[in-house]
Amino acid sequence: MLFSIIIPVYNSEKFLFESINSALNQEKENRFLYEVIIVDDCSTDNSIKIAESFFPRDNYYILSTNKNSGPGTARNVGVNKSIGKYILFMDSDDCLVLNGLSKLHNTLSLNNSNYDLIGYNWRYLTDYKNKIQHSGGRRDVDCMLSKRGNLVDNYLSMKMDGSVIFTLIKRSLIMDNNIMFSSGYHEDIDYIFKLYYHADDIGYMNDEIYTKRNHSLSIMNNITTKHIIGYMRAWREIFNFICIKSSNQKELESNIFSFRSGLTGAIGNLIITIARINRQNPMHLFDCLYSQYTDNFVNNDATNIKYIYPLPKVTNYDKVSTCFITSMELGDADKVESLVFKCIKQYKSV
Repeated sequence: MLFSIIIPVYNSEKFLFESINSALNQEKENRFLYEVIIVDDCSTDNSIKIAESFFPRDNYYILSTNKNSGPGTARNVGVNKSIGKYILFMDSDDCLVLNGLSKLHNTLSLNNSNYDLIGYNWRYLTDYKNKIQHSGGRRDVDCMLSKRGNLVDNYLSMKMDGSVIFTLIKRSLIMDNNIMFSSGYHEDIDYIFKLYYHADDIGYMNDEIYTKRNHSLSIMNNITTKHIIGYMRAWREIFNFICIKSSNQKELESNIFSFRSGLTGAIGNLIITIARINRQNPMHLFDCLYSQYTDNFVNNDATNIKYIYPLPKVTNYDKVSTCFITSMELGDADKVESLVFKCIKQYKSV
């Protein structure tokens, strides 16, 4: 078995049929075998019925989690069940192009199937109803193909995509390094960082083989306290990981230097997202962000004081973040709320 396609599902009835259909009907011309694994995360709608409508099919499985825990837990279940040499993660509202696996197979064949990771291009599905064609695609190719030390630095500095759905992953890379998704949101941010950290051979193909749906319910168009908690958890996990894995003090200092830039970038990105999506009532989300920042990077232990500070003040993201943190420390709610306008006006070049 060459490929395992893993699709976590939770209340996905609106788009699930199209998603599964695109995975099951890949062109393969008898050159390779692949399996499709659906993992239901305790859906309460008709998702299971839709998934079952594709039976009977060879190498098609429906699994389930014990309780609703998020896509990460469902993906872990799928990985443990999978037998493919390579794993491709899909979201349940997205699709693969018809010859996507065939193109990946060709790329693997040219390298004798030795890649640990293969990044691939993607595009948004066209919104024909509203006659909208959203722009999409990878913009981190040079960073992804850089040498290992630079690759880690590029990721920590937020110069790379943090999603797992645009990368083919060798299953042994996951299993040999005991890499697992966390529950909750933004679980792939620290997951794919660990994959990059351990990977020896990374390839890229410019073909757009993945199509992503941009709709009102997607994570990119929503932000809640759960999103904030998941995002900051991911960065704390990355911090813990580099503190353990850095081989010497020089490497640790280099990684921490890049991490500080990434942390302010992450906070700044959340502030801007809150300002963009929740302009009418952002304060409860700002409060959550500040509490998550202090819980994970201020009050946690003395290591934070030693390595995290001082935070950088170079980029616009840095400035948004430090302004936010300082204002929250001073209890200046009016100044914090004015970030809504600062993010849009003063820092519009972000």
